[in-house]
Amino acid sequence: NGVTSVAFSPNGQFILTGSRDDTAILWDLEGQIIKTFEGYSNIVTSVAFSPNGQFILTGSWNGTAILWDLEGQKIKSFEGHSNEVTSVAFSPNGQFILTGSWDGTAILWDLEGQKIKSFEGHSNEVTSVAFSPKGQFILTGSKDNTQKLWSTTVQLNDASKPKELATLVAIDTSDWIVTTPDGLFDASPGAMNWMHYSVFDQKNREYLAIELEQLKARYYEPGLLQKILGNTNEGLRPVENFDTVALYPKIKLAQIDSTGTLQLQLSERNGGIGKVSLFINGKEVEEEANPLPRRENAQRDSSIQIDLSKYRNYLFRHPDSTNTVSIRVYNEAGWLKSPAFNLEYQVAAARSRGGEGTGNNSSWTGKFDPKLYVITIGTSDYSGTKLDLQYGDQDATMMARAFQAVGTALLEADSLEVHCLTTARADSTGLEGTPIAWHNAGKNDIRSVFDKIKNQAKAEDIVVVYLSGHGVTQGGTDQTLFYYLTKDIASEDALSDPATRRAYAISSEELTDWLKAIPALKQVLIIDACNSGQIVENLTGGTKALNSSQIRALDRMQDRTGMFVLSGSAADKVSYEASEYGQGLLTYALLEGMRSATRSVTDGKEMVKMIDVMTLFQYARDRVPELATSINGIQTPMLGFPSRAASFDIGILNDQASVAIPITKGKPIMIRSTFLNEATYRDDLRLADSLEAAFREETKKGADADLVYVDVYDYPNAYSLGGFYRQRADGIALKLRLLHGDEAPVTLEIPVTEDLEKLVKLIVRAVKKEIP
Repeated sequence: NGVTSVAFSPNGQFILTGSRDDTAILWDLEGQIIKTFEGYSNIVTSVAFSPNGQFILTGSWNGTAILWDLEGQKIKSFEGHSNEVTSVAFSPNGQFILTGSWDGTAILWDLEGQKIKSFEGHSNEVTSVAFSPKGQFILTGSKDNTQKLWSTTVQLNDASKPKELATLVAIDTSDWIVTTPDGLFDASPGAMNWMHYSVFDQKNREYLAIELEQLKARYYEPGLLQKILGNTNEGLRPVENFDTVALYPKIKLAQIDSTGTLQLQLSERNGGIGKVSLFINGKEVEEEANPLPRRENAQRDSSIQIDLSKYRNYLFRHPDSTNTVSIRVYNEAGWLKSPAFNLEYQVAAARSRGGEGTGNNSSWTGKFDPKLYVITIGTSDYSGTKLDLQYGDQDATMMARAFQAVGTALLEADSLEVHCLTTARADSTGLEGTPIAWHNAGKNDIRSVFDKIKNQAKAEDIVVVYLSGHGVTQGGTDQTLFYYLTKDIASEDALSDPATRRAYAISSEELTDWLKAIPALKQVLIIDACNSGQIVENLTGGTKALNSSQIRALDRMQDRTGMFVLSGSAADKVSYEASEYGQGLLTYALLEGMRSATRSVTDGKEMVKMIDVMTLFQYARDRVPELATSINGIQTPMLGFPSRAASFDIGILNDQASVAIPITKGKPIMIRSTFLNEATYRDDLRLADSLEAAFREETKKGADADLVYVDVYDYPNAYSLGGFYRQRADGIALKLRLLHGDEAPVTLEIPVTEDLEKLVKLIVRAVKKEIP
C-alpha cells in the first residue's frame, strides 16, 4: 500500500519506510528487505532512526508510537494521545522522544515511556514535530496553519506547562508574522497590512479589530525570531503580558460644520481618554489636539472643537479637490491609538465679508502649481578630526546638482528650489553660478532652511531631504531616537551629554517636527549614514541589517509624516568610505538609478523618462548590496513607503539632465603604505602619514579624483606602496615598490630630493602614471 514516511539511517547505509499497510520496513541500499516491523493494526504514519542508528521509532493511526531495535523487537510502546499519531522524532542526544497527534498536542517522552510534557496550544491537528539541532527547542506544525516554537528546558517533576516561545504564521509565499505569548511580534511589511489583534470591549459589548500596525510602538520587535533563538547579540525588550488591553475611547460623533470646525465627542472605554492627533491628507498636523489641562487631577476633554482654518496650508487649494481629515484617538497611557477616522472636506472659495468680491484669501483657492523643494545636507568636517569623513560634503553637493538637473526638466525654474548645506568652504563646492543655494551645515543653519520652506510650501508641493554623514541611535525601546550629527560634534562620546545633543545633533523627533511643519504632502527622506560605534548588529547570521532600535525610530517618523524613507547604513567610518566610486554607495546607487531606473511615459508623440520615487528607491535598495560585495560593513538599505500613498515623480531624465547628473566611474583603490628608514627600521620621516594625507586630498576631488584612498591594510584588488629610504647628504633616496594583489611588485623610480613635500608629490605622480 502507499508509503507514508521515509528516513535514512545516520550512517547512510540503510533506509526505513512506513506504509499504509500497517508496517515499517528496513532496507539496504540495494533494495533488499532487512527487517519488517509488524504489530500495528492501522497505518504507520511516521518513522525515524535514533541518532546512533541502533533503534527506530514508528508512529501510527492507532494513537501510539513504538520504539524498536533493529531486529524488529518492540522495546517500548508510547501511549497517551487521544487520536492518531502523525509525526515522531528523536532528540539529538537520543534520550527523548517527541510525538505529534491529531489530538492537537505534541508529547515529550523519556525512553521508558514516561510522559514528560504535553505541548498544547494548537487549534487543530499537529502534523509535524522536530527538535532543533542542539535539542534546546521543539518545533510543531499544525493544520491550524501555524508553527510553534517551544523550549525543552523541563524537568520530570516540574508541573508547569511547557514554555511556548513563539508562533510562526505564513500568510502567503512572501508575507509572514512571528508572535510571542506576551505580545511581541515581528512581521513582513505586507503582513502588517493584513494582520490585526481582536479585543473585546466589555463596556460597549463589541469586538475591536486593532491593526497589528497600531501596536508597533509597544510590541514590535524587529528580528524577533533570531533573538529568541539566540542568533543575535540583541536581547528581547521586556513588555507587559498581553492579558488585557487599555483601549482607546470610542468616537461617538465626528463632523465638520459649515464654518470649517471639526467637532468631536469621545466616550471612554476601559483605557481612559488620551491625546487626539489630527491628520490632513495623511500628514500629522497636530500631535496633541486635546491637551491635558494644567491642574491637579486634570483629565482630557471628551468634547473637542478644532478650527481647521489654522491648517489651511495643508489643504488642497483647488475647489475640485477633496481633502481627507483624519482623527486618531489614544488611550490615556498614550500607547494605543484608534484606526484613523476619516472625514471628507472640500474648501469653500473665499469671499469678502458683505459682498461678492474677493477677499484677502481669494488667491489661495483655485490653484494647482506644485513646487519641488530639495534640501541636501552633508557633513565631512566635524569638530576635531576623529569623526571627519571624506564623502559627506561632496555627496550632498552631487545630490543637489542631480536634483537640480532632473527637477529643471520636470518643472519650471520658479517651481524648483534646491538648498545644499555642507561643511566645505563656500568657494570649493562648485555651485557658484548655479541656481543651487549653498549654506553652512550647522544645526541652526539647517533649521533655518526648514523654517524658510515651511513658510513658503503648500499642500501640493514636494519636499526631498537628503542627509549624509554620521548617524547614531540613543535610548532604549520606545524612547529610541535617531540622531544626525552636525559639524560641531567632536566625538560620539559627546552625545552622552543631553545639552550637546540638543545643541549639535538633530534627533528623529526634531526632524519629524520640522517635516510635519512643512505643508507639502509629498515628502521624501534619504539617509546615507555612517553609524559610529556598533549601531549595526549582525542580526541574521551574516547579513548586515539596521539595528532594531533604529528601525523603530525611523518607522515612527514614517508613520507620523507619511513620507517615503530610504535609509542606508555602514557599520563604521572605514566601511562607509570603502568605495571605489569615491562616494557613499547609497548615494552612488541613487545617482546611477536616476540615469537608468526611469519609468517611460508617452507625452503626445514623445517618450518621456520619468524618475519615480518608488522605482528609484527600489533600484537603490537592490543595487547597494551588489556594489558592496567586498565591503563587510555595508548593509541593505531600509526602505519604507506610506501604506496608502501612491508613488510620485521627482524628476525627468532628458539629455541635458543625463549629462548633468554627477556620477563617477570606478576608480583604483589605494590602501595604507609601509615605509622604513634603512638605518633605524622605523618611519622616522612619517612618510606613510604624509602619503596618506596626499591620497586623502586626491580622494576629496570626488568625480575628478584619479584614485580613492581607503584607510585599511587589506582590501580586495587594492594597490599599496612599500619601501625603504635612506637620508643621504644629497637628500632622501627611496626604494619604492607598488604592490597589487598577487602580481609581481612594480619598481617605481623616484628622484632623490631633500624636500619631503616634493618627495610625496613625486610618489603620487608616479603612482598615478603606473596605475591603469
